[in-house]
Amino acid sequence: MLELWKTRVKAHQQQQFKYLRLVFNDHFVLVLIVMLGAALYAYSQFVKNLTQVPIWLGPGLALLLSLAVPVGRLATLVEPADAVFLLPQASAFGKYLLKARRYSLLLPEVFLLLLGGASWPLLQKLGFSDVSGVLTLLVTLMAMKDLDMWFQLTDRYEGKKPICGAAMCSY
Repeated sequence: MLELWKTRVKAHQQQQFKYLRLVFNDHFVLVLIVMLGAALYAYSQFVKNLTQVPIWLGPGLALLLSLAVPVGRLATLVEPADAVFLLPQASAFGKYLLKARRYSLLLPEVFLLLLGGASWPLLQKLGFSDVSGVLTLLVTLMAMKDLDMWFQLTDRYEGKKPICGAAMCSY
């Protein structure tokens, strides 16, 4: 079952790299770098010029971070024919799904780490100046994302019977 996972991940990554090479051409990357630099400069000026903390800053930051948790979805790389052909190996399919969950967590957790790190200056303005508070926030964000992936996995594969038509099965 793990060999099946390795071949599907390799094929998925090759397909993604092929499309990303076409999308992120030289001019687009240059524009992205300039826009990111401008956004980071504007953010640093906003934080630097923030003398009095507005009342909306705490709830706004909490809303932004809580809306960032559901970003990213479970990528199992399961195909419709798997419902039929992998049925004899149903007990080993759990390891496959755990690998898929770990693979799906990689990009959203990096995004949450970057967003949590970027919110550190605003947290300092709000009075959370010690490192332990920010680390607690980052660990909490990671735990919430992990719980979100578990919910996606159980919603998709527990308690639902496949509906098979004449040509394909869907969940």
